[in-house]
Amino acid sequence: MFVQDFLYIDSPPEQVQAVTSRALGTEGDRPVEVSAGDALQRGGAVVVPLSWTATSETGWPLRVDADLEITPMGATRTRVALVGHYELPTGVWLTSITGRAFRELAERTTRSILLGVVAAQNEQPHTAT
Repeated sequence: MFVQDFLYIDSPPEQVQAVTSRALGTEGDRPVEVSAGDALQRGGAVVVPLSWTATSETGWPLRVDADLEITPMGATRTRVALVGHYELPTGVWLTSITGRAFRELAERTTRSILLGVVAAQNEQPHTAT
């Protein structure tokens, strides 16, 4: 299943990339195990491969593999996007309720990671322009 979300941050992409690692690791009050690969250049964007595991309310783990894309939108604005996919855990009997619960978990953790990037950026001292 596909999951995607994005936000704009009023900071240069270099600053956003510098604080990204502080943004990973929680989803609400539950820990989320996040692993990040090495950043690479793709076109004009910096892409960081991520995978994370979050636990659903039913206790089933959900693994999401995604790319965190940090794209300049001018000198002082950055688009931060997560684009990825997930598969339902083996052994889960799919109903409309479980499918919706896993979809909401994937969307919630995706948004939480993006908001963590924004929060980490807001903790950075801004440079004068």
